[in-house]
Amino acid sequence: PPLTPPPLPSQVRMAQWRPHRLCGLEAREEGRFTIQTVQPVHGELNLNVRCRRGGWIRAELIHGIPSRLNPDCDPIPGFSFADCAPITGDHESVTVSWDGKTDVRSAGGSLGIRLQLFQAKVFAYRV
Repeated sequence: PPLTPPPLPSQVRMAQWRPHRLCGLEAREEGRFTIQTVQPVHGELNLNVRCRRGGWIRAELIHGIPSRLNPDCDPIPGFSFADCAPITGDHESVTVSWDGKTDVRSAGGSLGIRLQLFQAKVFAYRV
């Protein structure tokens, strides 16, 4: 039997989501995507994420904004996937770090952000 009775016609029900989690981008296995042209305001890259057991997320920063002519520009030295500490678990706000560095302003002006996910979901970001 269902835990709650089925709704009656014209009956109002309520739902509640955790902050900024109405929708997100999910990789059931492995996936990547790029956030283009970001102006750092807060100085750090914070993510709202949920990773399954064994899942993780890494980020890298790029100067060149990808296009159809240049889809795979190189990461900014010191801000690559290899330098990024993997993020695991379930966090409404977790700061990304690269070899202990968190200040993305040191990478320069306008940035692109590449995210690599494995069995994880990204709901929101703040830079």
